[in-house]
Amino acid sequence: MKKSSLEHDTIVSKHVKGFFAALVLVSLAAGLRIWPLQMLESELTWLTFYPAVIAVALYAGLYAGLQATVFACLTVTLLWPLFATHPFIENRLDFLEMAIFVITCSLISYLVESAHRAQKALKQAESVSKASIERDQFTRAIIDYMPNMIGYWDRDLRCCIANSAYSVWFGKNPEDIIGLTFRELTGEQLFTLNEPHILNVLDGEPQCFERTLNKVNGSVGHIIGHYIPDFDDDGTVKGFAIHASEVTVLKETEVKLKLITQELLHHKENLEELVETRTTDIKAALDAAEKASQAKSKFLSSMSHELRTPLNAVVGFSELIEMNAKDKFTKESSQKIISASKHLLELINETLDFSKIKSGSLELNIDSYSLKNILLDCVSMTKVSAAKMSIQMDNKADSLPDVEINVDKTRFKQVILNLLSNAIKYNREHGSMVIDYSIEDKKMLCLSIADTGKGIAPDHQHEIFTSFNRAGAECSNISGTGLGLAISKKLIEKMNGRIGFKTTVGEGSCFWIEVPLS
Repeated sequence: MKKSSLEHDTIVSKHVKGFFAALVLVSLAAGLRIWPLQMLESELTWLTFYPAVIAVALYAGLYAGLQATVFACLTVTLLWPLFATHPFIENRLDFLEMAIFVITCSLISYLVESAHRAQKALKQAESVSKASIERDQFTRAIIDYMPNMIGYWDRDLRCCIANSAYSVWFGKNPEDIIGLTFRELTGEQLFTLNEPHILNVLDGEPQCFERTLNKVNGSVGHIIGHYIPDFDDDGTVKGFAIHASEVTVLKETEVKLKLITQELLHHKENLEELVETRTTDIKAALDAAEKASQAKSKFLSSMSHELRTPLNAVVGFSELIEMNAKDKFTKESSQKIISASKHLLELINETLDFSKIKSGSLELNIDSYSLKNILLDCVSMTKVSAAKMSIQMDNKADSLPDVEINVDKTRFKQVILNLLSNAIKYNREHGSMVIDYSIEDKKMLCLSIADTGKGIAPDHQHEIFTSFNRAGAECSNISGTGLGLAISKKLIEKMNGRIGFKTTVGEGSCFWIEVPLS
């Protein structure tokens, strides 16, 4: 649509230019006729108009030449009386001269237009011919550079087109192949193999087949051949195109893949057998482990009850002996019995807790509780121990607003008591302990307990939350089982919280826990 509009605008512009050219040149010719030639009294009336019409026709074509002819006739007919004493048309001879002028100028304009068109057509034909030659050369170059064999054979089975790939297979240049028959190129044996496909394609049926060929260099190659029929206007087959693609690498890869597949299937069978054996072994081991875990839990539950009852009795009787002791030896012996019994009782309780956590049998009752009330209870239970070591407690949590936390109250108190007890046990005499808090993102509450003890050596820090490991304190006179922090970590994590620490050797440690706010 745009192209048609553009051509129309071009034609209109050409006609407008032709109109003005005819008007200007005829006006100049009329001026030459009326003044100089009239002064010379020349009788060559149309002499100056012929060049004007020819010039206009050469410049703008047929229609402009015809317009110039009409303008010339109108000029002579209408303007002559204004400058002459007698009319221009006086007799039939004058009409004949005008008619001859009109016919001659029209013929000249037509010939000029025909010459223009012939020249334009010649240029277009040259351009089309050049483009066609370049296109054919480009197409031929593409066909030659393709690695597949491409050719065309007429109905008489003579080669009309062959690309460079034929030289790889048959050892002949494409120019030498053109004109040969199919049989001359391939030989009798290969022609016999291809003959059924040739007959079918000449009957109008496209062909596709696989073939093994021997190359000129002696190697064997695999190809996939396509025979494509070329139909004439009346539907008869006038020839066929050949497109043969080499698939040697694909065939070799296919063979390798088959071998690999067979090996994989063999390994799969062995693997399935091995997995089945391992699964049976693992199932048996899991059953044994489950039975052992159940037996351990049952043993620990039974032993903890059987041990705690006499131990509580030992502690009770030892306290009575201490209260009623009248000599120093009896009093000191009773205190040692009480201390050892409490330590053993603590070990039994923590071992039982740790066993429950490991087996997954420990159940928590998580609910919303007041953090301030829990802290007050824990601090009141450890004040006496802190006072014995002259440790000053700075409880900033006293100013804590009455916030609610989601925890198991009993187990959370167990964690807090463990951290407070450690901050006292591993502190120095006349030291201090700071209990502080912060609220993170209105979702988590962070509680910290800092001491002024010796701190934790770098090579022991990774062992802090390991069970039955006291990070170097086992060589000191400080009592403990090495399970407190391991249990605390497991409990806090089961309450959807976190626990960690910061420490500086010689200055002290700060343990912190994060738990969710209600």
